[in-house]
Amino acid sequence: MLTGCIWVVPCLMLGCQSDSALTNTVADPVADITSHVNGVMVAQDNVEYFRGAVSDANDGPQDLIATWRIDGHIACPPAAPSANGITTCDIFISENAKQVTLEVRDLSDATSSDSINLRMIADAVVSPLIEIISPVDGKWYLKGDIIFEVTVTDTDDDPTDLDLKWDIDGTIYDTPDPDKNGNAAFTLSSLSAGLHQTLVTVTNTDGLRSSDLISFYVDDDSCSGNKAKDECGVCDDDPTNDCEQDCNGVWGGAATLDYCLVCDDDPKNDCVQDCSGVWGGQAVEDNCGVCDTNPNNDCIEDCEGVWGGQATQDSCGVCDDNPDNDCACQDLNCDGYADIIFSNHLYNGSTEIPSYIYYGSATGYDSGNQTQLDTLGAYRSATADLNDDGFIDIVFANHRDSEEDNNHNIDSYIYWGSNVGHTDENRTPIPTQGARDISIADLNDDTYPDLVISNGSNGTSTAISSFIYWGGPSGYDPANRTELPTNGARGNAVYDLDNDGYLDIVFANHENNGAHNIDSYIYWGSETGHASDLYTGLPTQGAHEVVIHDLDEDGYPEVIFSNFYNGSYNIDSYIYWGSEAGYSSDNRTDLPNNGPLGLSVADLDADCYPDILFSNHMTSPSLIYWGSEAGYDPNEFTQLSTFMAAENAIFDLNSDGFADLIFADYYTATSKIFWGSQTGYSTSNHVDLYTPGSYGVTVVGEHATDAEECSNSQ
Repeated sequence: MLTGCIWVVPCLMLGCQSDSALTNTVADPVADITSHVNGVMVAQDNVEYFRGAVSDANDGPQDLIATWRIDGHIACPPAAPSANGITTCDIFISENAKQVTLEVRDLSDATSSDSINLRMIADAVVSPLIEIISPVDGKWYLKGDIIFEVTVTDTDDDPTDLDLKWDIDGTIYDTPDPDKNGNAAFTLSSLSAGLHQTLVTVTNTDGLRSSDLISFYVDDDSCSGNKAKDECGVCDDDPTNDCEQDCNGVWGGAATLDYCLVCDDDPKNDCVQDCSGVWGGQAVEDNCGVCDTNPNNDCIEDCEGVWGGQATQDSCGVCDDNPDNDCACQDLNCDGYADIIFSNHLYNGSTEIPSYIYYGSATGYDSGNQTQLDTLGAYRSATADLNDDGFIDIVFANHRDSEEDNNHNIDSYIYWGSNVGHTDENRTPIPTQGARDISIADLNDDTYPDLVISNGSNGTSTAISSFIYWGGPSGYDPANRTELPTNGARGNAVYDLDNDGYLDIVFANHENNGAHNIDSYIYWGSETGHASDLYTGLPTQGAHEVVIHDLDEDGYPEVIFSNFYNGSYNIDSYIYWGSEAGYSSDNRTDLPNNGPLGLSVADLDADCYPDILFSNHMTSPSLIYWGSEAGYDPNEFTQLSTFMAAENAIFDLNSDGFADLIFADYYTATSKIFWGSQTGYSTSNHVDLYTPGSYGVTVVGEHATDAEECSNSQ
């Protein structure tokens, strides 16, 4: 390092040479570490005082920014140097410290730097100690003789062997060595008025150094008598207004410490109390007045716009906080009009066709108001609010996925209802085997609806089990189902046939690997559920559908089967009459038909006797067998012009008080609605609906099926 009077600003202050001899007109600033030389020996885990000078030919010291680094890391934050271009930094020397750098940047963003390398002294060597006794840091002194005094000590060396270096405002002074007591002093009278800095460095015989740094002020004789100058240079005789240090240690500075212990002179960024009274805290008060730091529990608006309110919107769009008056959605889109679901099975040789929902409206039904849902050879559907959310869900019985590979081991689908309707994206698959029909009922009285699935074939055999999928809070799972043996099961129905308080299940068995004259099964419910060995067989002939209805209102429900085939389609269907003794072939009524698939029961003519509607699938018309006080006469029927009809349904679709008849047509792709009227049913009063390959039909609505409430007793 250079010594003597060589820095631009210090020399100007001390009057070393003329300005013209020292001015540097180059654009880049200059940085010079003056306190230490390159290769200086330093002690590990010790604080070293570093001093440097910065200057620029075009910018004043106040426009420069000096930064001290150790091994590339910032040791002292960027700051402007003093008025005479001096910058200092206390740097902690860690175990692996190698280099100290002083960087300077001017207003044009030009930079320069100076670096020195460090040599680490062995751990056993101890640094000397030094303390400046006079001048006192921050004090004012009258211009004239000023005493400079230090005291030094060292554990290994005699004080007289220690080397002192005095640096005052960048000028190195040749001063006396310490005496045997470690004291050294000299007097200087040439300092001008203003701020001055003194850096004293002591070096022992091992080359280990320590430094002490102070700043002080020199004043002329203007402040005399009873007056005194404070640390900010104000001369008066009032000690009560003497300036003080701010929180950054600056005399007369404006920086203040806020409640979060941040010290600066910008009141705009002072921390504030949060809602819980914590200064700088993160708690905020939500719209319900709750103060905490968790945004996930902030209250929300209810449907009435009340923050934190309890009002909810029910399925009918009514918003209030009374769940007892919530309406239950009775149709698929909650508009009060009955909707019709057609389960489409096979069309143009493909089972991969969607099923249709025709939505009811004030003007009836048309293809412009429908939804199509993906299904795989669907036979039938069933509906209920399975998850208790106020919307009707649809379960489709999927039979097979293609005509060619005859794969029956496929999933049936649950389409979940919502405020946006039913979509292919919102469905759940459930494994089935050639499913044919579905009933929904709470079999075990646990408040969760259960699914009864008729499985018709696994692709190689019809002698397979049908399923009960037990409902629960997590939905439906193959691990939570019961299997009941059946034979090519088609329809099923659920009813408490023996009035013991447990629901029973009737399966219409169609065939046992080619044989059609077989029993259909009643699986009796019990306290322990349904078991494969707890059943009763009822003779049927290729049965397709089963309906349970107390036709004679004697308290014992009847079981009605549509028999489809026993080698011929011209066969009778059966009414098994209920009694205290149960069911038998000796207490049965036979009704002639021609291959009926569908079967429904309702009072169609408002005489308070239930009537039976059969869908004849072959070329014969469908039949209504009229109920009467005497029961059912094989000769008392009405024919309806249908062609190859499959399932049917009875419902007052237009709420005119007369039951309407809906037929799913399997082959013509045109299903029919026969409108009920005072004069009954006719082909001239019907509407056609496009339904490709439709087999099953389900009506979902809130209107009563029977024409009017009966008043006579049978």
